[in-house]
Amino acid sequence: MALTFGGATTDRVDLGKIIQTPANVTFLLWHFLTTRTNGRRLFGRTDNATYTNNAFWDFVAAGPSFEVTFSGGGATATSSKTYATSKWWFSAFVCNGTSAAPQIFSGDLATAATEDPYSSQTAGTGTPLGDTGDTWNIGNLGTGTTTSTLAYRGAIAVFARVDRSMTLGEIRRWQWHPLVDADTKTFHVLGYNGTGTQPDWSGHANAGTVTGASQSAHVPLGPLYGAAVGWHGAFTAAASPAGGAPTYPGADGCGVFYRSESGLLLPDRTQDAFAHLRAA
Repeated sequence: MALTFGGATTDRVDLGKIIQTPANVTFLLWHFLTTRTNGRRLFGRTDNATYTNNAFWDFVAAGPSFEVTFSGGGATATSSKTYATSKWWFSAFVCNGTSAAPQIFSGDLATAATEDPYSSQTAGTGTPLGDTGDTWNIGNLGTGTTTSTLAYRGAIAVFARVDRSMTLGEIRRWQWHPLVDADTKTFHVLGYNGTGTQPDWSGHANAGTVTGASQSAHVPLGPLYGAAVGWHGAFTAAASPAGGAPTYPGADGCGVFYRSESGLLLPDRTQDAFAHLRAA
């Protein structure tokens, strides 16, 4: 399940006026890149004057840019990596407040995420400007006054905002097993409900309204909801996250296992974001 954007420039998922963007935040998503087009947004919001908090294609020959506007100067990063089209990409955008410049990480279905090279990086100064008066969009740039016409050219399958600066190990773990934790403020499996209201599985009620985007095939990861009892479908364990061993679907259908240093398979419920839904 995913949603494809770009058939019209106004395609988007509108999450409404969600909570303030903090100084330390990570955005994570799986997306299928069809066409690199200058200015097209993966996600974000703006007031069209004072601030813009978003990720977008700035130079078609290279990777995306990411920015969060601060009172004393914006936190920005632009990747110089070339992203191939017609393939699934995993991306993580990390804002480190004023302590360090933002970071961009990327990987794909066969490669664990690594940090991109940059053409520019600048740390923010001051505090993030207030952005709660304007709508947040996935697949476009949300605004408070006008309809944005900067739809992403491709599909987005999973999107999350986590209110902390995630480590590379955490990012790689999320890459292979998208999950909800205590700092997750919005989590969407786009297309799960077709083009109807997009549920927010984080528990923060930031459901999304679809305009223009169409339902498409999901990124071919392992089972997002945990394996069903007796399930024997094809599954290849992902590369080891952060140097640890790969994880495996749980035999009871409610979670996954990880292989410990001693070689034992131990249950790890934290990687199943939806166990509480099945238990209800």
